[in-house]
Amino acid sequence: MPELITPDSVEALSAALNLTAGHAIYISAGDFKKLTGDEITEFASEGRLMMGNLSARANCTIETTGCTAVFTKNPARPVSGVVVEATPGYNAAN
Repeated sequence: MPELITPDSVEALSAALNLTAGHAIYISAGDFKKLTGDEITEFASEGRLMMGNLSARANCTIETTGCTAVFTKNPARPVSGVVVEATPGYNAAN
């Protein structure tokens, strides 16, 4: 069950999004308006874009209803590519 939080700022919400995978928190429509200046029900608003970007940076999904915005932490992002460790004393330029 998601936990209701009441952040005083976008920075406080960003810090609260430091969750473990699968955990969720939510804010009320009133807090959404306080943080963004937009109603949660305004579909194409700057506030929704801002919250979506904040959610993406925290690797969360966001679901909004008429009265809440729920942030759920996604599993860790897969890492692609090969990690190459430097060999001590080896200089690739030579």
